[in-house]
Amino acid sequence: MPTDGFLATSIFYKDIEGFIFDAISGPVTVPGYGDAEFYVEQPVNAEDAKVSGFEIAIHQPFTFFPAPWDGFGVQLNYSWVDSEFSAGTDAYDSGTYGLPGASPNNLNAILYFETARFGARLSYVYRDDYFSSFGGGAFSGVDRYVKANENLSLNLSYDVTDNISLTAKATNLTDDIQEEFITYDSLMQSYYTRPRTYSLGIRMKF
Repeated sequence: MPTDGFLATSIFYKDIEGFIFDAISGPVTVPGYGDAEFYVEQPVNAEDAKVSGFEIAIHQPFTFFPAPWDGFGVQLNYSWVDSEFSAGTDAYDSGTYGLPGASPNNLNAILYFETARFGARLSYVYRDDYFSSFGGGAFSGVDRYVKANENLSLNLSYDVTDNISLTAKATNLTDDIQEEFITYDSLMQSYYTRPRTYSLGIRMKF
């Protein structure tokens, strides 16, 4: 069990050359289909891409408290990311976009309790809206985004013996959903339910 905590910070900056993304181009004709015109999705190079931001991480076990409180501890991680790239194509000329999958604000927080045989972890994850991709098919020429989402989960474990462990997990306790939208958050493209999930397990070592 850890006895000391830590505080760590970092600042980062990246200038990416030749960033590749999928873009729609056309109309073009395809051999064997006469004069029929098609829009083609293919990898292309962006004009430029930049990523900057900072990260703060904290880990503090409360070993200085009297028992049983000395088994508690917290882990926190926060990052802020500013990213952008210029598509530089005729199909996507609305300026700059955040890198796919890069949320500006990201938070991970864990409250845990540990003894020689028992462990419990309550974990919370949050991230902002983020750019997902450029549309394809019926959504050609549009920007696709994923709305901000969060997740709360609980993990429990108990070592019955040195060779047998019981585990219990509960995920998405907030019953959060995942929504994707195009260009504006009022234009929903997809809606995914992510119900709470519970599981039990046993691990044995021979």
